[in-house]
Amino acid sequence: MKKLLCYSFMLLLSLSACNKDDDSTTLEPGDPLPTSVKIAINSPADGADLDLMIPVSIQVAYTRENNGLISKVKIEILDVTGAVLETLVDDQVDRLGSYSFNSINGFMGPQEGLYRIRAIATDADGGNQVTTTNEFTLQ
Repeated sequence: MKKLLCYSFMLLLSLSACNKDDDSTTLEPGDPLPTSVKIAINSPADGADLDLMIPVSIQVAYTRENNGLISKVKIEILDVTGAVLETLVDDQVDRLGSYSFNSINGFMGPQEGLYRIRAIATDADGGNQVTTTNEFTLQ
């Protein structure tokens, strides 16, 4: 009986060591994926001062390493309070590797002031988002 008890204890100890959780490899919802989407807002440049009377050119590039899937993209113009003034793109693109949006007449501001362009990429599960924001001023 003593041998059986000792054997059972050793077996339980071995099994608990095999079931050890390693938090360093666990992704929580909202954590960026190892090959997350990179977003570059090329126009308008961050901090740009632009003419109110000329349409703002919009250029945004999305890329993902290893030809990974870019699932959903969204591009919005926000006012100084963060309210969405205009959604330029809100598409399920399902592209491998890269996606770009270019518009010469992308946005006409209603008045002088500070604005933001926000670009968002979402993975196929909808759980991971990458967001980039640039600010620009219309005068």
